Order: sequence, then structure tokens, then C-alpha cells
Amino acid sequence: RLYILYCQTYPTDLTKFKEYQRLSTRLRFAEHFNREYASANFLMLKALRKIIHSAGKTYHGKLNDLAWCLSLAQSTLNQVENKETKADFTFQKASKKQVKARIAIDGPSGSGKTYTALVAATALANNGKIAVIDTEHGSASLYSDHFSFDVLELASFSPETYTHAIHAAERAGYSVILIDSLSHAWEGEGGALDLADDAARRQKTPNSYTAWKEVTPIHRKMVDAILSSSAHIVATMRSKMDYVQEKDSNGRTLIRKIGLAPVQRAGMEYEFTLVGDMDLDHTIVISKSRCPALADAVQNRPDSAFFTKFR
Repeated sequence: RLYILYCQTYPTDLTKFKEYQRLSTRLRFAEHFNREYASANFLMLKALRKIIHSAGKTYHGKLNDLAWCLSLAQSTLNQVENKETKADFTFQKASKKQVKARIAIDGPSGSGKTYTALVAATALANNGKIAVIDTEHGSASLYSDHFSFDVLELASFSPETYTHAIHAAERAGYSVILIDSLSHAWEGEGGALDLADDAARRQKTPNSYTAWKEVTPIHRKMVDAILSSSAHIVATMRSKMDYVQEKDSNGRTLIRKIGLAPVQRAGMEYEFTLVGDMDLDHTIVISKSRCPALADAVQNRPDSAFFTKFR
């Protein structure tokens, strides 16, 4: 509270603020050894005296008037709290025009994620420009004769690199940003797992749990960039693989490759408004949707009309 009071009065005076910080440290030290002098009123009075003195003001009679000091502090705090309460809390009618798509398409290698993501991006762009952030060594460019888009190929896969690429696409005015693929930000070279390993190695006693304290904010910033983007976002994610045995209509045993959880931080798929799981037959199953028209939808080789429902 005293910090708010001080900044409200002298927002740019760092020298005086450092003096106040030193005072606070001494008072906390006193509180530890002599609690009777460190009551809330004592702290308030001492801090206010220091603030006013540092500013070169002379309220000699008032400084010893505890009630006046407390009243001054509370009055200033009320002004700050009122400004915070009134600022930017205006509700407005919700409409789909204000919502940008956040689509995730996951599946095993060969399921058609990149092609389907380009179909989705084209449907959402509605003649606008599409930016592709490519981590798959130019795989998206193989479809450049079917789709119109600009591509940025990443060489390193730190979540921070993804964040910068998203912001660059926004500044360039792209309607849709396609990230192919988001899995590299997790397990690719320089991705989150590599960053966590590097952070652990820098510690005197390597500890993977504490190492994530460095990495989580970087990863969270990337997620925030995706969620707050002014463009539609379509992202692909690789799925972990497994094999299952099935019987065909003739009773023969077949081995089929299936995709499991996407390769990204646990729960990443919940950040998106639409999640489609693809299999090796190129069939998409919508496992999560905030668009009623696509809830639980299943379609083989989804076309532009399938994703246009999201608009």
C-alpha cells in the first residue's frame, strides 16, 4: 500500500523510491527483533515521514498526527483503487465477429495434418493472406501449387522463436497464421525440453523440477501469443504412436498404427477452440469444439466447406 502511495505521488523519482526501499528493509529488520515498534501504525507513520522528508516537504505539525497520516494514505489509496475499478471494465454484447479461430489438428505422421491445416487456413482466410510458420523442413511448400501462402521456415524451435514469428505475422497483416508444427516447440532442437535440460545443467545441484521455473514462463508466453493473436491460428501437432491389433471382416488379424496424445505440454489441446484428431485414413474426428456446427463431427478428407462452418 505504501508502495502504491509513493508511486502515486512521485511516479518517476527512482532515487527517492530507493530510499523508501532502504527504510522498509530496516523496518522489517526491526519488526523481526522488536514487534512492539513494528505495528501497522508505526510502519505507516515512519514510511510517510520518510516519503515526505525525501521529497523536501515540511508538514512539521502533521507528521506527528497519526490520524492525519493514516487519512492521507487511505485517501490516496482510495483514489488508486477507484481508478483501477473503473478502468477497462465495460461489458459489451458478444458476437462471433470478435472471436478468432484457434484450431489444433493432431495426428500421426502421414495422416494429412499439413494438407488439412492448409484447407482450414484457406477457409478461414476468406481471401485474406496466410502465413505459414514451417518447422517441417518445407513440407508445407510441397502444396504451394494447391494453396496460396507465404512461409517462414524456422531453424531453431525455442517457444520464444515461435512467439516472435507470430508477432511478425501479425504486424505484416496476415489473416491466418498456420503453425506447422507446434510439437517442435516442445521436443524439437532448442524446444522446451532442451531448455529445461540446459537450465538443470546450469544448477549446482541439477534439479529438473526447479529448472522448469525458467522454461514455463517462456512456454506460457508462446501460448499467450497464440490465444491473444489478432489473426486466426491453425496449429498442427504430432501424435505419439502406438499399434493395435484388429480383426477384419474375414477374421484376419491386422496391425494398425494409431495416434495417441499430441506431442506438446500436457493439456495443450485444451487451449484451442477446435481440436481435430486425424488418423491414417485421413479422417478427422472433432474431439473438442466450441462451434456447435462442428461438435463431434467426423469426415474423411475434410474440405473447405467443412471448416467454413467455423466462420
